[in-house]
Amino acid sequence: MQIDVGDTMAEFRPWRVRDGRVFTGEFAMDTETSAIDHERPWLTPAYVLGAAFDGAVGFFVPRDRILEFLAAHDGVPMVMHNAAFD
Repeated sequence: MQIDVGDTMAEFRPWRVRDGRVFTGEFAMDTETSAIDHERPWLTPAYVLGAAFDGAVGFFVPRDRILEFLAAHDGVPMVMHNAAFD
C-alpha cells in the first residue's frame, strides 16, 4: 500500500514473522489502541495495530506479531511519539 508521508510516497506492507529484522537503523513506531474505558480507567487499552517506518519503507504490525517484531529488532533504536499513552 502506498502512503503519503510528507513529501514522499512510501510503501507499507504487513510485517510477517519470516521477515525477521527489517530495520537495521533507527525507526519510528506508532501504535493504535482500543478506547480508554472511563468506567474502569485502571485497565490498559488493548494494542490494536502498529506502524513502523524508517523514512523509506514501512510495516504494519498486528497484535499477534508485535512480540516477535520487537524481539527481531532488539537493540535497534526505536522512536515513539506519546508512547506513554499508547
